[in-house]
Amino acid sequence: MTQRKWRQVALYNYDEARREMEQTLRAYDWEEIKPHAHSQDYRAFFLRRHAHAQQIVRHTWSHSFEDTVLSQSLAVPSLALLVGVLQKRNHMPTCGTFLMFFGAQSFLTLYMKNLLCESVVADGLKGLPAPFAITALQQVISFLLLVLLLKVSKLLGLKYEPKGVTSLHQLTATVGLAACFVLNIGLNCLSLSLLDISVNLAIRSTAPFTALVVNMAVSSCSTSTAQQQSKQHHKSAAYILLILAGTLSCAAVAVAKSKSNTADVGINFNFVLGVSACSLSIFFASVELVVVSKFVSDFGFKLNPLDTVLHVAVPAALLLLPWVFFYRHPVSWFREEAMTDWEVLQLAANLNPDVIWLALGSGLLAVGYNIFLYSLVQGFSPQMAALSSNFNKVVTVCISIGLGVEHMPRHPWNYFLIGAMVCGFASFAGIGFLTQAQAASQKQKAEP
Repeated sequence: MTQRKWRQVALYNYDEARREMEQTLRAYDWEEIKPHAHSQDYRAFFLRRHAHAQQIVRHTWSHSFEDTVLSQSLAVPSLALLVGVLQKRNHMPTCGTFLMFFGAQSFLTLYMKNLLCESVVADGLKGLPAPFAITALQQVISFLLLVLLLKVSKLLGLKYEPKGVTSLHQLTATVGLAACFVLNIGLNCLSLSLLDISVNLAIRSTAPFTALVVNMAVSSCSTSTAQQQSKQHHKSAAYILLILAGTLSCAAVAVAKSKSNTADVGINFNFVLGVSACSLSIFFASVELVVVSKFVSDFGFKLNPLDTVLHVAVPAALLLLPWVFFYRHPVSWFREEAMTDWEVLQLAANLNPDVIWLALGSGLLAVGYNIFLYSLVQGFSPQMAALSSNFNKVVTVCISIGLGVEHMPRHPWNYFLIGAMVCGFASFAGIGFLTQAQAASQKQKAEP
């Protein structure tokens, strides 16, 4: 999209941009516009806004950072990380690990939400709605950073040899894993740019439901003993009831958030697209886990996180290129204008090149988060990790609402939203405890 066309398209919401507009208008000479003597102040402001729309107003890095709530949003997760480190050093490993897990997960979620929706590109243009391009940048940066670390480790005498792909089956599985990863992370970023954090995290919490569906489908087509045992486990009545309760509660969260603070009762296409993208994202996340298990069971090819990034990053970035250049999706900048990620990046780089550094920074955070999370959860049981993840989602939503990143729906949907969130997250936390209890029971039966 050219600058000339951008000037002609109505901005998404002038009311929300008024503060930024007023700051820019202070630079104009009041004598340039001479309204009628009986005109009101709002008339002068309207004329100045019209004059401002004919110019491109550039922002700097300081504007991109100070005009958002990024620093406030990241303060709580950063503090949790710091306190967690201190707790680990003070011989309180469980509490410290729990706080560090919360800090790392919430930090990345809030950073990505601010990058996609709140970072200032220009006056009236907030957010960098290029989800697939940002995902591709993250993969490229992760790959380059890990290659650099491997080179440095060799110079320091710390030799590490990544596993190589030695067969066509392994290559096919690697490409399949990259495709699932692209559809998981890319669609999740797209939904995060269109939905509030509460809806996105509520839908992401239904991962046990999609995992149940995928595992049941795989078990019905498999004759292995492990898969049949997994199928019998998933037929537990309590397990299925908890999953259904959690899934219905998360659907109620989406319904409550669809009730805006206005009297608008029409169907929001962007909201429907965001919910659909997030639902597909968690489905492909479950398929991704199946592909990873196939690596081990069928090919004997077990990858650690470092090898996974090295093998998957480049194919994932290549698979994302068609989405970056050809897929046109709604953006928050304009009312009825769909753009490709490449067009978004071009316009953002022209108006405020510094905002691109925020996108590049997300790549460093992503690779650091994945390595940190893998080493962190080694001391967690899968059930405790699931419980901690649900707790992190609740607190992240509270931070988002408290800082004004999103708003509660109108009465009485606000109470409906709170109740649905509590019920949903509690149901999925109960699944973790149930799984842990069943595992302990089976272990006792197996002992002589």
